[in-house]
Amino acid sequence: MGRLLSFITLLMLLVAAITVPRNTAVSNFLSWVPSPKPLISPFVDSILFAISIMATSILLCAAIRPSRRALLKQISLLRDQVVSLRIALVKDQHGLIGVEEGERRYRELQDAIARRIRKLGSAAEENIYRTKGNMTRMISLHPQAMIDFCIHDIDFLKELVKDYSRGRR
Repeated sequence: MGRLLSFITLLMLLVAAITVPRNTAVSNFLSWVPSPKPLISPFVDSILFAISIMATSILLCAAIRPSRRALLKQISLLRDQVVSLRIALVKDQHGLIGVEEGERRYRELQDAIARRIRKLGSAAEENIYRTKGNMTRMISLHPQAMIDFCIHDIDFLKELVKDYSRGRR
């Protein structure tokens, strides 16, 4: 990906150097070079410059988008794991999973999700995820609290993935 971005940047600089309009600081700086007779009109020259900028932005978006899609897919898969944990906690009426095991699995999922959210968005969004309302999440020893946290996470992650997929964030 880094090589692709470097190639795109180099290509953008080359196209921009060829299609820079005549009345710019570059032409003033290079005024000591004898100017050849223009091959194309200044109007066409400006249009080519605009097209090169648009093409570069499209290529950069195409190069960046797969990592965003991959993060959204990872977050969605982690959401599925939270759903599985919630189902296991609800079905576990006899305490077979154990409070410590459930807490450990939930914390691992929460940390993994928070890391993906930070990569996808920002530290602020990660902080929003890590808090519930105005309180930092603390797991109590009560299994119902873990179930409630799982339900909250499922809804939060569903909205997060939908918003990022639709370009709202």
